[in-house]
Amino acid sequence: MSYPGLKERTTPHLAACLAGHGQWSAARALADELTDPTYRGRALAMIAARRGPSPEGRLLLAEALALAPWDELVEEFATVAPELVPLLVDLVLADAEPATETP
Repeated sequence: MSYPGLKERTTPHLAACLAGHGQWSAARALADELTDPTYRGRALAMIAARRGPSPEGRLLLAEALALAPWDELVEEFATVAPELVPLLVDLVLADAEPATETP
């Protein structure tokens, strides 16, 4: 039985599992097989989270952010760049505030 979109939805998680077991090259190769930019970005972000706040993790996160919307990568962002979470909070809160009209 075939499930449409199964590969795209599960591959980021599988790449993260590989990375979690130190199989960095295999994780990256699996992520690179994805053709949909959003899923590829998600996979890279999940690998980045396994690297943590390291130069490698930040580079992977930067690649991920170029491919996928940042609001889908918040948890990984917090793991890789925890010092920037307050800026994300400010960004979200500022966006949520109603616009004020000036006369």
